[in-house]
Amino acid sequence: MLLALDLDGTLIDARARQVGVARHVLAQLGAQPLREGRFWELKRSGASTESALVRLGYPASVAGEGARLWRSEIEAESWLAQDQALPGVEQALHELQAEGVSTAVLTARGRPKGALSSLRGAGLAELIGELIVVNPERASREKASWLAARSPAAFIGDTESDGAAAASAGVAFLAVAGGQRDGAYLGARGYRVLGTFAQAVAEFVGVARSAPTVGG
Repeated sequence: MLLALDLDGTLIDARARQVGVARHVLAQLGAQPLREGRFWELKRSGASTESALVRLGYPASVAGEGARLWRSEIEAESWLAQDQALPGVEQALHELQAEGVSTAVLTARGRPKGALSSLRGAGLAELIGELIVVNPERASREKASWLAARSPAAFIGDTESDGAAAASAGVAFLAVAGGQRDGAYLGARGYRVLGTFAQAVAEFVGVARSAPTVGG
């Protein structure tokens, strides 16, 4: 049995790097210090980096340049090396291994090698079976294509893009709210939100255990 997993915001903490890079580039621009909590709230409720900065009161020119610098630095090795696993993720991945479930991380990154750096930084690389990296500009379409070709039992992710990819491929989507989007945002778009990755895994394993076996 195969289970597909998103990476940023599903397995690893999306906040630390995204907020840290935003704080860093604003300092480079000599702008006012970032209101970190509010910035992350805006991002989780659907805002882009640029629109979040505008809503925080930064001039459009600063927000635009800040977002450009943010995109150029968000996958730098120095930042990726700081990625950490979300609470309960390592234990949940061990549980999947114990259940005989194969895992494939399906993620969008500009630098494919960066995804492996994130998994290594978070101490999760040895717990993942496959790593598939798609183009961020075609993320939902390319994820859907991979899902349709491989037909995993489910896809666990934290964004509407993940949900759209799963729906397009006809694969069950398990939405978690610990990452890029909050529960209210996902719920408003019709997704049943399971909370954390560990909770999603617990539900998946429970369903898998109760499924009838062939000839049973």
